Amino acid sequence: MVLLFCCTGCCACGPIGSAWKPNVFILRGTAGYFPCLCQFENKLLDEGVCPTVVYPAAYQKVAERIIAGRNTGRLAGPLVIVGYSVGADTALMLSRRLAARGIMVDKLVLLEASDATCVPGNVRECFNIYKAQPWSDVVPIFRGTALTAETSETILVNYNLRDYNDGRYDWDNHLTLSANPFVQDLMIDEIMAGFEPAPESRETVVESSGSQSVSDQVPPPADEPAPGKRENSATP
Repeated sequence: MVLLFCCTGCCACGPIGSAWKPNVFILRGTAGYFPCLCQFENKLLDEGVCPTVVYPAAYQKVAERIIAGRNTGRLAGPLVIVGYSVGADTALMLSRRLAARGIMVDKLVLLEASDATCVPGNVRECFNIYKAQPWSDVVPIFRGTALTAETSETILVNYNLRDYNDGRYDWDNHLTLSANPFVQDLMIDEIMAGFEPAPESRETVVESSGSQSVSDQVPPPADEPAPGKRENSATP
């Protein structure tokens, strides 16, 4: 029932999201594909977060409702957007549409974004989870990929699960990662971090590769190894 309400509410006239709870907007994959979405929603509800779930084709309507909510003061809290597969690509399009109206996106949490495009400059933080595949460079389907950011102001984390795999992701691929409970918990932790006040300052270090990284970005869950590369993707 919650899922039905969220999906229809974003396509019909009227507001979306909650006026008194933290909101997260979730864009599903192709044709609404998102395995174990109900479990993911329930975890968010347990955290006191209101999830609004939409099909990727509805992102323009969602943008209109978010803009209206911002203008009226109804959606005044942090803006957190989640996307899986094509929904991750569409979350970037949604963010860009909001940028045209001067609206900042506090946090993007993406899973298996397949379009190696830039994260718009109005995004404060982006946590991009993907599992690199051996065929990614030859056949760009059923894969996730690293992203870049338009500006150095965006805190971008490209989190390749292969770099931190201790057996929990061995049998998962593009079509099953959203159902992995460890991936879901990682996403939940990053979503909740998006509602925390931003630190006043972040120490920036320059890695030997020449890219900039931020040493005190949002940590992973306690049982997750610290990401090895948390970066601004702008070339110094």
